Amino acid sequence: MRIGIPEEYGHAILSRALSAFSKRHAKVEVTVRYAHSGAQIEAVETGELDLAVVFEWQGHSGGEVLMHDPTVWVTSELHAAHERRPLPIALYNRDGWCRDYAIRSLEERGLVYRVAYTCDTNGGLRLAVTSGLAIAPISRSNIPAGCRQLTEEEGFGHVDASNVVLHRNPLATGEACLVFSYSGDILQAKDGAKTGVDVHYSVPKEGALLLMYSMVVPKYAPNPDAAFAFINYIQKPEVIAKATNFVKYPNGNLESQKYVDPAILKDPTIYPVPETMAHLYTTTPNSEDVQDKLTDLWQKVLAGQ
Repeated sequence: MRIGIPEEYGHAILSRALSAFSKRHAKVEVTVRYAHSGAQIEAVETGELDLAVVFEWQGHSGGEVLMHDPTVWVTSELHAAHERRPLPIALYNRDGWCRDYAIRSLEERGLVYRVAYTCDTNGGLRLAVTSGLAIAPISRSNIPAGCRQLTEEEGFGHVDASNVVLHRNPLATGEACLVFSYSGDILQAKDGAKTGVDVHYSVPKEGALLLMYSMVVPKYAPNPDAAFAFINYIQKPEVIAKATNFVKYPNGNLESQKYVDPAILKDPTIYPVPETMAHLYTTTPNSEDVQDKLTDLWQKVLAGQ
């Protein structure tokens, strides 16, 4: 089981939780990843983690809320850095949250500040506070010993209204399944799915195989003229567009696009955008000898040999 967790809870909670879990499930191998919340959520979405505990300060994303744990300004009881002016503060190097929440909470209260300390981790913020270098925005449940929350009465307040949220990888929980298939087949399955079953199709960012179907006339066809007539008919713009609308595969006739359902024409999973096309690739056909060997091998597989 692969777990992602913020540094704030690594020592206080994770050590006890993992100890209890290992006693009950001794045969389960656990892998832990420390990182900030944004990276953890991305890892769950890409399948790198099975579970992740994260901070969310911008609404609710759909995970399980474990607790409400607002971020507050924290000062050392010994050094009283909050009494200095300009106010020395410690912040993360990541700009978004610091600018939108931490700094804004000071500016809204008219507090003059200077950034005295920056770091990448919560441990760095705790060090800045306990050493008396600065005050820092820290989750209320994680205030270090010898430090305290700065209150509204002192001219401070909550930095945000964070929740601690558990996210589960739907593949790990069995809530979803992953299928490798052709785009049109998936989109047809989406149309025929039962109520309540969501089917989504996407092209991997690394790229995918570009499949092309061709209509050909065998060398020894008994009626090649009829075959060519059929090909000419099926490639008429208004005819091939109907095929695209039905099977949800694109076609190579540019003139047909005026007859294609606009929703299908604008669907990037059917008609890929240039950025996606740049990552698609084709394969080189095998030689006749190689293809014969592959066919023989496959026949042995089918025969159980």
